[in-house]
Amino acid sequence: MFAEIVFPIAIDGVFDYIVPEIYQKSIRVGMSVKVPFRNQKMYGLVIRLKDNSQIEKLKEIESIKNSGKGESEYIIKFYQWIAAFYQCSFGKVLKPALNKNVVNKNEKEITLYYIKDSPTNTGYSTTKIKELLNLSDYALKKKVKTGEIEARKEKVYREAGVSSLDFSDKKITLSQEQQNAVDKITGTTEFKPFLLFGITGSGKTHIYIEVAKKVLADGKSVIILVPEISLTPQTIARFERALKTSCAVIHSRMSAGERRDAIESIMLGERKLLIGVRSAILAPMDNVGLIVVDEEHDSSYKQTDPEPRYNARDTAIMRAKLQNAKIILGSATPSFESFYNCQIGKYERIDLQNRHIGAKLPEVKIVNMLKTANNGKKTIISNELRENIQKCLDENKQIILFLNRRGYSVNLVCDGCGQVKFCPRCSVGLVYHRNGDILRCHVCGHSENPNYKCENCGNETVKYEGFGIQKVEDELKLLFAEAKVLRMDADTTGSKNGHSKIIEDFAEKKYNILLGTQMVAKGLDFANVKLVGVLQADIGFSAPDFRAGERMFQLLAQVAGRAGRADDDGLVIIQTFSPEEPSIKFAQKHDYTGYFNATIDSRKRVGFPPFVKIAKIKITGENEEESSAFSKKIADFLHQNAKNIKILGPVESSVFKVENKFNFVMLIKSPNYKTLCDALDVLRKTLPQKNKNATVSYKIDVDPTNLW
Repeated sequence: MFAEIVFPIAIDGVFDYIVPEIYQKSIRVGMSVKVPFRNQKMYGLVIRLKDNSQIEKLKEIESIKNSGKGESEYIIKFYQWIAAFYQCSFGKVLKPALNKNVVNKNEKEITLYYIKDSPTNTGYSTTKIKELLNLSDYALKKKVKTGEIEARKEKVYREAGVSSLDFSDKKITLSQEQQNAVDKITGTTEFKPFLLFGITGSGKTHIYIEVAKKVLADGKSVIILVPEISLTPQTIARFERALKTSCAVIHSRMSAGERRDAIESIMLGERKLLIGVRSAILAPMDNVGLIVVDEEHDSSYKQTDPEPRYNARDTAIMRAKLQNAKIILGSATPSFESFYNCQIGKYERIDLQNRHIGAKLPEVKIVNMLKTANNGKKTIISNELRENIQKCLDENKQIILFLNRRGYSVNLVCDGCGQVKFCPRCSVGLVYHRNGDILRCHVCGHSENPNYKCENCGNETVKYEGFGIQKVEDELKLLFAEAKVLRMDADTTGSKNGHSKIIEDFAEKKYNILLGTQMVAKGLDFANVKLVGVLQADIGFSAPDFRAGERMFQLLAQVAGRAGRADDDGLVIIQTFSPEEPSIKFAQKHDYTGYFNATIDSRKRVGFPPFVKIAKIKITGENEEESSAFSKKIADFLHQNAKNIKILGPVESSVFKVENKFNFVMLIKSPNYKTLCDALDVLRKTLPQKNKNATVSYKIDVDPTNLW
């Protein structure tokens, strides 16, 4: 018997190995196996078993990593689809799911001690047994030797950690609207994605849980995707307590050992509930009956680098189709693509128009910041927002404030000549961070100490301009000395359980104000929050992207939905310099459908998704002229060899220089995915992705979320 094996490395190709007789009855397609590869041992994935091979002098498979139950041929088809659709090698698809750092990790064993003839048959750790029986190390060893205590080595799973928040007393009573949704989803036999279109606070999670109960009761498995690591602890706690089962968890903050144990637990069928961020959709889980993509519109589901550059939402739909599973896409602000797919009948839409337990949508007020300047100076917090913060503090209510900008100030600017301090490696300004008194590039990570003497004019007139989240934190502490302020951004959540700690502390009312970036806008549920303030709603409008307005509407509507989720009337205050922007005006009315109808025709006129399919080709090189020439070479090739496509560019990327390399981009438009993928496939197989001297390369991104 022979096995065809692929590896989680950047090598195209399939390799044959001999299957030793000892494994011939247990090996199966979809299994990970350890084999000699070049000068090392490596794990690969079996994609085919056969009776003969044309290759001589083959090596043998050394070991099988798992003995998973069920048939896994579907996983091979799934990975093959990802490689073909997102234009990358099969081995690169395996990297997130079968990373060798994970599969090389050994299982964890601990020693448990059992007291002979004990009626409870409880296993105790070394510390516990010594405390229980008041034993020294020597006395414990003696009792083990005499047989009074039995020492057993037992395998344990390393856990990624869950929220300590208690949801056990929160019994779910479905409204009629929610029950109708559950009945519709569970009662449908044909495959069709469901878009659960429910306003913020409408109880979409309750519906996920009830459908999951039925799927688990049928002996099938469930995958729940969330867009942010920050949502994982709350989601784990809710689902585990409601479903009374342990779940496997996958996200980027896990150790290799934790990820290894999570994958093994689902491959062996020991855990049938998987919760995680985008890479969880690639996990080799058998017999999946339900996939949920919560906040399906979120751009975090898109992998940009490294390959595969997949969208977990769209990938989840294909996986559900291959496994004949139900799939629910949930959002109060769906992507235009998903909403349009409902209109043309590809998806089925289920509307939830009421908040759970009768709570009302919060009132939204717009503050025009052009009218709030104090002696010509822009203010961070308007009088209206300040008064309402104080009112909430007096009522012992909590506040969430949102600013989508890290750091202390935006830039260091010379007051004399206007020179901005730029990153020496990228064409972006450096951002000042108070913690560490440092300037940092948010593109490449370069950092340096601030210099207040201008390099251009020589004067010591350099000053901070604009404000970031750290400056807002200082302002809040000055204005509300009695308030306890908690900041949630990339700088405060860097530790492994940083997200969980912040969420738990705020939920337990240890803090009055939660100040955060996009993390606070997504799915968090705090019953005591009465006020939400958006400090600068204009950030993002100027992005050269046709989705800029859509993203801004989604962000504003989502963060507004954090207010008034219990029985209190909530209030949202949006500070903006652009009060007439459609995304702001429709967000004020909580009117997604109105915003969609008002803006979708412009998409059609200019020819962008959902009406056409697009891909981005990004060209990066060490020399500007060489990079530009290579870009034109790609464009010429596509013009000559591809039909029914439209090419925009190549042009300079909006961030032209990154880490001393120059970037050009072009967009490829096509009426359908087949035409688009055929053109890209010909390009990739004909024109190497690096030039002869490896000084210029290009990347393909199908369905990009960031165009430039």
